[in-house]
Amino acid sequence: MNLFVTRKHNNVDVNIYFDTDATNPLDIENGFKLISFDKKQNYGHKHNYNTSYELFYDLLNQVGINESLNKLTHKQLMNILKSHYYIKPVYILDHSGVKLSLNPFNDKFDSGLLGYCYITKEEAKSLFKTSTMTLTKEIMSNYINEFIQDYNYYINGECYIFSIDYKGYQDSLSYIGNLEEEYNRFIENEFNSLLESIKGSIPKKEILYNILFLTRKFNQDQYIYYVDLLDQNFNYLGKLDNFEIFPNEINFKTYLNSLDILYSNIKVIALQNGYIIKILKLEEI
Repeated sequence: MNLFVTRKHNNVDVNIYFDTDATNPLDIENGFKLISFDKKQNYGHKHNYNTSYELFYDLLNQVGINESLNKLTHKQLMNILKSHYYIKPVYILDHSGVKLSLNPFNDKFDSGLLGYCYITKEEAKSLFKTSTMTLTKEIMSNYINEFIQDYNYYINGECYIFSIDYKGYQDSLSYIGNLEEEYNRFIENEFNSLLESIKGSIPKKEILYNILFLTRKFNQDQYIYYVDLLDQNFNYLGKLDNFEIFPNEINFKTYLNSLDILYSNIKVIALQNGYIIKILKLEEI
């Protein structure tokens, strides 16, 4: 992987790499086919068609239509095809990079018809697990456009890996598309869960802390508990910022029991001037 740039999010490094091993959208078995007649580049799926007529004849033969096809015009063949396929022409603009579109470009010098993208109606029904009645022309046009745009990003090298580096531990996800759009999608939808997954995979060490709650009579019905942190050998480490006021000793012990939610093991030792709470806590190495 080639490192492109490092960004920070919530004080955590996000390394962005070019994904040189990204999956070609053409290799995904989803039923979509792109047939290109470009003579210069090997775009689209491999085929042996010399003309669009040969493609149309073969597609119609595949659905059992093979009579008198050579007498039909290009438009007539397309109309018959649309009864069995979702098919769209694909156009190319080749100037300072390649751009593919389902609509013609307004450039007579560097653009033209690349070929056709299609999927059978039966394959579409199976892929999207719905009936062909639900798959309107507009919906299928959007699906075909998404497929073409993913392939467009792929051939232009717009494939990225977003890798979180947290305390020397990494995990990553792959994206294909516009860098800024995909990065924002990663931050919004995946960053937090991926970071938590990394944290969960980091080996833990056990640290024993002792917390001393010093008590002082506040009035007849309240105690105030000052909180000090001691190390494993009961050496003073400092006073915690917060303290709690409890109406009575029962409320204080209830509070101690609630700490069990946060720590794996708690042992309370009653002393004359307060409580020693021995806490076994897991921390990242």
